[in-house]
Amino acid sequence: MMIKNILQKKLLLFVLLLLPVSVNALSGTVALSCGSGEVKPGDEVRCTVSGTSSPTGITQFDFNLTVGEGLTFKDLREPGDDLAKLFLFKNSWQGEITDLSNGHVAGYRSSETGESFGIGEFVVIVGNNTSGKTIPVTISDVKYSLDETSGTGESVSTSIVVASDTPEISPKIKNITVLSGGIMSPAFVESGDNAIWLDTAETTKFKLKVDVDEGLSLSAKITGTSTTIDLNNDITYVANGDTSMSITITVTNGKDSKDYVLLVYRPKPSAVGDAVLETLNVGGYNINLKSGQYTYSVTLSSNAITDGYVILAKLADEDNFKFDNYSKSYINKTIYGENPIQLTIVPKDEGSGYGSNTYIINIVKEGGSAPTPTTPVNPSSSNRDVPNNPKTGRTSGIVMGLVLIVSFFASIFYYKKNMSEYN
Repeated sequence: MMIKNILQKKLLLFVLLLLPVSVNALSGTVALSCGSGEVKPGDEVRCTVSGTSSPTGITQFDFNLTVGEGLTFKDLREPGDDLAKLFLFKNSWQGEITDLSNGHVAGYRSSETGESFGIGEFVVIVGNNTSGKTIPVTISDVKYSLDETSGTGESVSTSIVVASDTPEISPKIKNITVLSGGIMSPAFVESGDNAIWLDTAETTKFKLKVDVDEGLSLSAKITGTSTTIDLNNDITYVANGDTSMSITITVTNGKDSKDYVLLVYRPKPSAVGDAVLETLNVGGYNINLKSGQYTYSVTLSSNAITDGYVILAKLADEDNFKFDNYSKSYINKTIYGENPIQLTIVPKDEGSGYGSNTYIINIVKEGGSAPTPTTPVNPSSSNRDVPNNPKTGRTSGIVMGLVLIVSFFASIFYYKKNMSEYN
């Protein structure tokens, strides 16, 4: 009985050795890549497929390719092709998607691949109602084979992320305010002219705050130039040929943009009435200046007219005005003759005061009347400055003082002499 059992076991082992056995000796992986970053509805995304196998290369493969809801395969057929082509085979692979509903892809080649190999690529189209979704793309049920040897590969999945559908922001400025150096008047309006008035005629810097919606960007420059302006810092006032500065502010959403022109004004520093004299002295006589009066008469002696007399004139606003054709803010000149004196006051520049006034001082000789010559004297064109500044005839006063001192000592001398002779 024992011998019979041993013979049966040997017979069974012999039969098993004679039967063919299929060995799954191959294994591998699949790599899947679909674009990069977020996409938008309507975009096309190209995906690539590659693989590895071990311990040898392969000559055949098949797998299931599926995409989530919202994605569709793009037909990649060339002009003249009759059949749809949804998968482009690479590296000598041939094949087709044999089942479009399940995306079953099978390929073959005549020669064995290496252990790493490319397979092919396909393109999917992102549907219209996919905003904000993450849609999967999956390869599963991977099978490799080489002659009679076969194996399976690991499944792989990736995702296509569709950006949220946010409404496009219109490029516009919500508000502009002046933080320092001036005031916007009238208040900012989104469409139309906008103006800023600086605090004073001497203000040289101002700062703005420009409000826009999040997602918009700003830039600024002096209108008509390439000179940029940093809206985060103080802006230096630069007159644009007159008493205003023009700034162009551009707001953009990355696609569309809109320009705003902002005019910046410095207030006129002085009215016409400020183009006046503060003091006027002619030949030692202070003139009583009156508002709105620009013609005066001074009576001088014949000697003063012949030997020369001094005119002293000082501006009321020397920061913004000057004497015409004269660089100094005051006049200290010696004049000869009876011709009327003409003093014209004008703005220093276009950014200063405005308007002008002309003073006429008629010279009257004692015992006579004021002459009316055709050409008045303009002291600002004379180069004969008086060394000192005698507002009331200081030079002649010094001489008179010296005469009085000498006379005083002479009187004492003669008084003592006379008293000695008397005694």
